[in-house]
Amino acid sequence: VLRDFVHAAVEGGFRPESGLFAEDPDTKHLHILPYANPVPEEGDARPRFAFLGRLLGRAIQAGILVDVPLPAYLRNGILGRRNGFADLLSYDPAMYRHLSALRSGQYSDEELEGMEITFTHSEQHLGQTFEVPLVPGGETRRVSRANALEYCQLLTDYLLNRRCGRQVRALQGGLFEVVPRERLKL
Repeated sequence: VLRDFVHAAVEGGFRPESGLFAEDPDTKHLHILPYANPVPEEGDARPRFAFLGRLLGRAIQAGILVDVPLPAYLRNGILGRRNGFADLLSYDPAMYRHLSALRSGQYSDEELEGMEITFTHSEQHLGQTFEVPLVPGGETRRVSRANALEYCQLLTDYLLNRRCGRQVRALQGGLFEVVPRERLKL
């Protein structure tokens, strides 16, 4: 009975229809929605992430194998590991390739000027697009060959560590309530 409950609860919670995750159509990995709030009346969605963490912990405790298609960067976050540039590949392979070209100096300053890249990241939420500054004043700071590496590091940190950090910490907190952190270290 426990096995069936855990499977059903994990399957129900870790799916795009839950309002907490989006599925990558190519890899079928689940990515946390940064503005997840499937039940606005409840306010914050973090208790739902903590509950999912406790479910995963219960599955681990009971030796129940559950299939949760989380990309490497989310698994790192849940285990308390900081993500770096190489982990961007598990988030968005196309962005990884683009930023790799930027990091390696494949674009001239003139090309970068034409791209009009600033130290921001464009987000969409409820049909509106807005810019998230990666540093104070990022809206006016242009990316050049001289600062391209810094931009790539800041964008990577934002996307993989900070953007959904509250949700990942809630998921992690729920998991560690059930399974001690030390038990998950490999």
